[in-house]
Amino acid sequence: MTSVQASLLYIQAQMVFRMEQERWAEADSDDDQDMLRDYMRSGQAWEMVMSSGGANFLKMIRKLRRVHLMRATNSPLAVYCG
Repeated sequence: MTSVQASLLYIQAQMVFRMEQERWAEADSDDDQDMLRDYMRSGQAWEMVMSSGGANFLKMIRKLRRVHLMRATNSPLAVYCG
């Protein structure tokens, strides 16, 4: 496995973690990092990306961008989006 492939797999695992836990995995949390490794080892991260055609990830990324923009501009809607 190349470093690029490993990086992509880690990103996929983070996205799955985010979808399931509604937060990002903490770098200093052994439990969170164990879950990421489990997603990668089991193939769950890759499977979720491939089975959804990436659609779930694209929706989540768009929502996160909207929430980030609203928070950055102090929009009152940010409370309801995030």
